[in-house]
Amino acid sequence: MPWLARLMLSFAFASLRRQPQRLERQMRSIWAQMPEPDRLALADPAFSAWIIRLTQDAISLSVNGWVHEEILMTQPWTFDLNAVTCPNIFLWHGEQDRNVPLAMGKTVAARLPNCRSIFLPSEGHISLMLKHGRRLWQSWWRHRFFLKSEKTAAAYRKR
Repeated sequence: MPWLARLMLSFAFASLRRQPQRLERQMRSIWAQMPEPDRLALADPAFSAWIIRLTQDAISLSVNGWVHEEILMTQPWTFDLNAVTCPNIFLWHGEQDRNVPLAMGKTVAARLPNCRSIFLPSEGHISLMLKHGRRLWQSWWRHRFFLKSEKTAAAYRKR
């Protein structure tokens, strides 16, 4: 039945894409049901406006990516996490996240080789970006040159 789900989601999301005010109302309705850390983060008018603009921009041309993601969440993964060879994997997870349950985050972190995980007890799905975005960015920034040395890059390519 994935074709039917895809059709229904495409129709529903396309309607939201064409009606930005409706999209905002729908998002705010969903936000009201989120855990407290996320509700508090989204109470910041600038932050919530940024999330709405980000979502509107993401679907401005097509809702296909959004639909595809929703369908993927209902199916088994088609790759082995243990086979991922990226040398620097950082997983940040709010323990109050209801979108991605804590058990899922811990399972993924345990199975990914080279994964460095940080689980934050007082954060949710959205609050993590607002409160720890700078730390997330800094960890990426510190490790972005990992493959810059030719010796390191050559060793990595041999995997």
